Amino acid sequence: MGRLSIGVLSLLVALLAGARVFAEQGNNKLPLPPPIKDEDIKRRAELWVRKLGYAPNPDEAAYCRENIIALGAKAIPTVIEEVDADKRKMPMLHWNACLLLGKMGDDTAMRYLLKRLEPVTERDVKAQPEWTYVRAYAALALGKIKDPAKQALPPLRKIAKDKDESSFLRRCAMLALGTLRDEESVPFFKERLFDTEEKSLMRCAAALALGMMDTQGQAAPVLMAYLKEKVKDRDPTADRLAVQALGMLRKEDTAPALRLLLNTEDFSLVGSVALTLAYMNDRDAAPAIEALQKDATIPAFARCNLSVALNNLGKPEVGSLYLREVLEGKEKGASVGTLAYAAVALGDVFGDENLIALYNAIKKNENPVVTLNAINSLGHRKDPRMAPVLIKEFDNYTGSRNEFLRGEVVRALQSHSELQSIRALFIKGLSDSSAYVRGKSAVALARYPGGDVEQALVEALSDKEYEVRGEAALSLGILKSKRSAGALWKMLEDDSDWVRFRVRKALENIVKYGDSEFTNVAGIKDMAVSRIKRVGCSLKDEMDRMYTEAYQLVLELDKPYRPNRKVW
Repeated sequence: MGRLSIGVLSLLVALLAGARVFAEQGNNKLPLPPPIKDEDIKRRAELWVRKLGYAPNPDEAAYCRENIIALGAKAIPTVIEEVDADKRKMPMLHWNACLLLGKMGDDTAMRYLLKRLEPVTERDVKAQPEWTYVRAYAALALGKIKDPAKQALPPLRKIAKDKDESSFLRRCAMLALGTLRDEESVPFFKERLFDTEEKSLMRCAAALALGMMDTQGQAAPVLMAYLKEKVKDRDPTADRLAVQALGMLRKEDTAPALRLLLNTEDFSLVGSVALTLAYMNDRDAAPAIEALQKDATIPAFARCNLSVALNNLGKPEVGSLYLREVLEGKEKGASVGTLAYAAVALGDVFGDENLIALYNAIKKNENPVVTLNAINSLGHRKDPRMAPVLIKEFDNYTGSRNEFLRGEVVRALQSHSELQSIRALFIKGLSDSSAYVRGKSAVALARYPGGDVEQALVEALSDKEYEVRGEAALSLGILKSKRSAGALWKMLEDDSDWVRFRVRKALENIVKYGDSEFTNVAGIKDMAVSRIKRVGCSLKDEMDRMYTEAYQLVLELDKPYRPNRKVW
């Protein structure tokens, strides 16, 4: 007994505890976790809303929101009741409530969000300008909720058109109308987009909203007409977003007009146009894009965009050549962001020469951002020759400064074929000093069945960080680990509802589907897919990245929140 490790003893204790639970059932089958009582959901929701009201920083607020979301739609009435009962009238509490209710996407929150959308007195806004943010995030949340009665459309239209409202709030209302595909707003979006006297971000919001909502073919003609219009002083940012919006609409008949935009002197726009044409698979655009890509007077980042477009239009030998040159430092003046982008883009192009360039970037580049993206691309390539290299680099990336590099190595190796050396690294990763690495290792081990993996994951259920506990529990569920059921039962008492939710899903998977293949598993398959996201780059990834950046630009979410700042 003295030779048994602490981990083995922990596992035995957990299994004995589970055996007692199972014995009480009077049969040999594993029991399902008991249903969650409505009063328990109410009590937990009250607890997390109160903690949310005193959250000292954004990370703590996000943690509270995650726990509330894990309680499910039944928690929404309690959340609304608690937030409305706040006697301190804290806008930050309502702001957080709008954020989490938008993510939950349930129409039972409609009445509360419509109430939060209503105007606030000038006195309240002057005392606490954050109330404008509350209304703005209520608008965005309404855009994510199914609204069959279309209750949200009239107030959102009113706000979008009211010039006395803050610009930020109006932009949020416009984006919400776009996500709700409000065809009645198309003329208004067109008016804003074509108005050269309008603020740039308002015109950008109009373009982006149009790109979200083309159900009857109204949006694409408006965007094309805008891009064709000859205006003396064009808005380059709005032009770029109009092009991206067309790309997301993916209308084949717009390709010829988009090709004409390759002749513009706005190199940022040229890159967006090229990526959009590649997204539409317009092979006729390849010669013009190739000619531009070889023009040394064009900035490096734009040429990288052109290279990515060529890679996806059947000319990877041309596109990857320039990307390698950038990554190898031959393009003088290329920023760190451009180098990182080149590394990610090379992950989508086969060929040993590209593999060597990524390997050299890992060994020679001193910037961790570039190194991280090169590791990401090697994961996407899934070349077994790179597995020993990445394992060695994991051991070289020591200390807290390199925790994200270690985590990226785990992510990259997760996409490789199963190897014993990779399995051993993931198990070792569960004991890493960084919670980030431990969490990534717990996710990765879901692909490796076996007693040693199950034991390591059971030990991880005692981790001090809730993310690690939750990921370890879900991996045990994906593995259908019956031997861990006792330990998972104990985790139903975890302080974090986010963890408890994953534990419950894991137990359901073990009990209901323990003897079947990993198919059609209620609730857990989508969660598994979301945990193991694809590494590397693709054209769709790049278009999505552009669209996300455009969305944040329009909302100005990249600017840090500053209390008591006037939001106009």
